[in-house]
Amino acid sequence: MWHSIKSFHNALLKSIRFKLFIAVYIIYQLGIGWGVHQMDEWAHYIMIIALVEDNTFIVTKYVHYIYFTVGFYEGNYYVAKAPGLSFLGIPIYMLLKILDGYVSFPNHYQYILISFVAVISALTVVLVHDVCRLLNCSERTSILTAILSAFGIAWTHSKRFEDGSVSPFFLLMGIYLLMKVTRNQLPEKEEMKYLAFAGVSIGYALLVEYTNVILLVPIISYVIFTYKAKIFGHKLRQVLCLFSPIVAMGLVILGLNQILFDSPFSTAYTYHTFGPATEFSITYIPQGLFKFLIYSDLGGGSLFFYQPLIFFTSTFGFFKMYKLFKRETLLFIASILLNILFFSMRVDLGGGFHYIGPGYIHPVLPLLIIPTALTIETFNAKSVSIFRRRIFWSVYLGLFAFSVVVIGACVLAYNFTILNLPIAYIGAFELLKSGYLDPRLLKHRFLPSILVGILLYVVFWDRRGTLKSRLRKIFGIKKKKNELS
Repeated sequence: MWHSIKSFHNALLKSIRFKLFIAVYIIYQLGIGWGVHQMDEWAHYIMIIALVEDNTFIVTKYVHYIYFTVGFYEGNYYVAKAPGLSFLGIPIYMLLKILDGYVSFPNHYQYILISFVAVISALTVVLVHDVCRLLNCSERTSILTAILSAFGIAWTHSKRFEDGSVSPFFLLMGIYLLMKVTRNQLPEKEEMKYLAFAGVSIGYALLVEYTNVILLVPIISYVIFTYKAKIFGHKLRQVLCLFSPIVAMGLVILGLNQILFDSPFSTAYTYHTFGPATEFSITYIPQGLFKFLIYSDLGGGSLFFYQPLIFFTSTFGFFKMYKLFKRETLLFIASILLNILFFSMRVDLGGGFHYIGPGYIHPVLPLLIIPTALTIETFNAKSVSIFRRRIFWSVYLGLFAFSVVVIGACVLAYNFTILNLPIAYIGAFELLKSGYLDPRLLKHRFLPSILVGILLYVVFWDRRGTLKSRLRKIFGIKKKKNELS
């Protein structure tokens, strides 16, 4: 057993993916506030409480917390959100409830649940790295692209108990597993296993956000185009492995709607208390596209304002990607266009903007960022002149820095000005940028983060043992005889 643990530890030491995850997660963790504070966050949290404490989807007695995000049907209030994120939070909530008599949690369950979302956000960054590697990009380029995705819109969603980070994770995981099958010749059993997991992941993405159903069109087209005539031959079992979990998840959603609203195609959104949230019109597409891509009148929520680097690198990257991976390029582009066009038709864009970026784009945002890796590979090739490389990296780093500064400034303004939040509800990064230093921040946030960082460094990075020896000297610990050289 000890040998297995040691082998696992050595594998982690060499794992770039693990180090990337830890680094991003620590940074995300510093950005987490004390608890949920926005209406959408409360909606998911209240659904957990209703399901665990009351064994029902009815949230009438909690409606004063979430009066903007509820549907009213036959005398009862229901959360106007898909239940996928709340389902994920139930095991954590129940575990904390069991431990609550023995362990003291700072601000209890909310902080831990948001930390869980931060874990999923960091895993999404690792997935971006993995997809880039699958597209034959170098390790260095894949890491740079993952970092770009980490400190974009995903950064703002990582500190909120919302579906903004969970939805892209499940969608990208499904696409990654699909690509892993189609890009590699795998044994039949392994191929079926990957496809089954891809189906589960894509299916759960529907349960996290109902609107992800529109992305099934490019995914199904990708599978048909890949297998072609083989679907009704010896590839039929593989295709069934992929789509069976998706169909099963769809039946769960339809059945739940039938039980709650007496119609499989009705949801709490249908009975939204502030009017139908599902009102769409094709005439709104030009206006919606302009707001999503160029400029939003709600305070800089457009994609260009948040990450102009994507416009600079992804456009060229898609051309390069198409030459090498046509099927995958068409899958990415079709998914992005369908998502943007669908929400551009929405009559009331509501909370999809404000100071946290174009929120409705988040499920497909990783697909928009990944082609950046192909642009980096092209301009970093040895055949490219040094002058052109310097121009490229100057623009790249400049736009990246601009994006990070703008995002940080907007989130800070959003937290302080728009919400007028107590200091405890704001993440460590925002407090640091504001110049405000709260003693609670040192006690509950910086000190634990620093200790965790030191521990991780000692365990995973300090290969020469220099920090270990210094810590021994500080605490007066002598080496054992078998450790002496």
